[in-house]
Amino acid sequence: MKNTILFLLTLCVNIAITQDLIVTQEGDTINAKITKVKPEMIYFTFKHDEEIRNTMLQLTTVKTHQQGFFETSEVPEDKVVWPDKIQQLIATFYGGYSTHTAEVSDDVPDDFKDYAEDLRKGAHFGFDVTYYWSESIGAGLKYHQFGTSGRLNNIYIIDDFGNERTGIMSDDISISFIGPMFSTRFVNSSNNAFLLNFSFGSMSYTNVGYLVDPIKIEGNTAGFSFDVGYNHTIAKKLSLVARISSISGVLNEINVESNGRTQTFELDSDSSENISRVDLSVGLSYTF
Repeated sequence: MKNTILFLLTLCVNIAITQDLIVTQEGDTINAKITKVKPEMIYFTFKHDEEIRNTMLQLTTVKTHQQGFFETSEVPEDKVVWPDKIQQLIATFYGGYSTHTAEVSDDVPDDFKDYAEDLRKGAHFGFDVTYYWSESIGAGLKYHQFGTSGRLNNIYIIDDFGNERTGIMSDDISISFIGPMFSTRFVNSSNNAFLLNFSFGSMSYTNVGYLVDPIKIEGNTAGFSFDVGYNHTIAKKLSLVARISSISGVLNEINVESNGRTQTFELDSDSSENISRVDLSVGLSYTF
């Protein structure tokens, strides 16, 4: 009976400290703890230069793998991170170039088309905060803001009394978006990641300018944002970000403030203001 108990205890200890073997196509042997094997990837934890790392390899680069091959483990059990239990909080800050997707209306006079075309282009900045409860799935909050401006001198208007008045025309436009975000990502063996982000939220439009007299136009609408991005790791917790985004929204109602009066205008399908755009961004992500 004592021999049986001793055998079982020895077996349990050996199982607890055994570790797995991975052999690459190039002949490299890795003493690792395999945490997951998928049709295209193998996930594992291993020790490198006294540091415990969690990574993965494409199965096409692996010649063979065997669990429980080594009798002793280089990786403490409490240091093993299972792919389905990876939890990360990531903050991303970014900015770049933007262009509206809507073309300049044919109703715009020829003298103002170049001016209107310039207002289609601008710059943006923003940030995302995302909590990943597994390696590939996360959710968070997105905020970004677009800005563009322009100015023309010596334009004239005919006022309500038939008088011709001369002055400037200017626009200072800002469009913000805020909303919850759903994120999915694919992390490769170098700890770089491809991302797809989806967000539905609120868009706010403000244009402070002049049409000889000061004028302010405001509006709000529902918006949708979609990102395709790539995070390239440059330090342990820091990544360089590149992404292309589509932000969609249409204003069907605006408030116009001029000469001390504020009026609300309902915009039909022919006169609604398309504020959709495409963003090209670069930035930085930090993992907490």
